[in-house]
Amino acid sequence: MTNQIAHQKLPFILKDSVSQQSVRGKVAHINNGLEIYFDGYGNYSCEPTSGSTILIEVFEQSLRVIIWGDIQQEDPTHVIELDGAREALRVKINEYN
Repeated sequence: MTNQIAHQKLPFILKDSVSQQSVRGKVAHINNGLEIYFDGYGNYSCEPTSGSTILIEVFEQSLRVIIWGDIQQEDPTHVIELDGAREALRVKINEYN
């Protein structure tokens, strides 16, 4: 990722497939990962409108997703390590898998 892109926040819109309502957000590349922000959502430790709720990072050689799902709680509500999702662990069942 170029240095210019690394400091940008890339906007996006997620649309509800049933109600057609939408949530705006942005993704930012930071030193140790990607932060995902959603308009109207935040975390305990940051000022309003400035806190990400999802961080994707590599920590101690493990790709993981960290989620702050409760604005009243300082610590993350979920830390999900993705080691078990490595393609190298896929078991070939038949020629189509």
